[in-house]
Amino acid sequence: MRLLKIFSIFIILFLTASAASAAYCSGEGKCHRHFPNHYRYEPCESCRETATADEAEDAAVPPDEVQPVVPTDAAGTTTVKLCSNNVCTVGGNGEVITLTNYNNAVDPTYDQLIEFLKADKTDERPYTSTYVCSDFAKTLHDNAEKNGIRAGWIGSRSCNHAFNVFQTTDKGTVYIDCTGVPGGATLQDKQLNVEVGQPLTGKYLFRSGTVQMGCTLANLLIYW
Repeated sequence: MRLLKIFSIFIILFLTASAASAAYCSGEGKCHRHFPNHYRYEPCESCRETATADEAEDAAVPPDEVQPVVPTDAAGTTTVKLCSNNVCTVGGNGEVITLTNYNNAVDPTYDQLIEFLKADKTDERPYTSTYVCSDFAKTLHDNAEKNGIRAGWIGSRSCNHAFNVFQTTDKGTVYIDCTGVPGGATLQDKQLNVEVGQPLTGKYLFRSGTVQMGCTLANLLIYW
């Protein structure tokens, strides 16, 4: 009986040690180890599959650096008040929203837009009763224009929501929602699927996850 207990303890210790060294390779091509009682990532070269010649060559070539936006030499700014048919859009503070367009702004490439969004911190601002989606869209618009990127502001009354639109030179029209959350949080930028008559949905740009707005787009109010 005593020998059986000792043998059982030995088996348990052996299995625990095996689990501690168990490794897996994720779909991202990164290898990690599991540790019992807590979880962390650690490089695991022994579990990495040998790269093919093509993969090794691709890994040796650094990604192309995104070139900065080159604005035109136009000077000055113009303002656009969000009013149409005697109806004006207001922000959370009740004031009519006014956009600032920079006359030298140009349409970006998709990668240039993404680089701008990575650097811009509008999405980290907290959503409050006085700073709502229409304010987020105004701030992102003005920041993009100031950085030489032509931007638009969109409101949807059917969804009671506001977001931004950009006309990229290589991937066409791109819709961005930077609206944050109460209390503030990072990585709130989202790319939306926008089509009148369809549900308003999207996905986060800099983290995993999708968004369902719970409404169908019936109309769009667009200002450039």
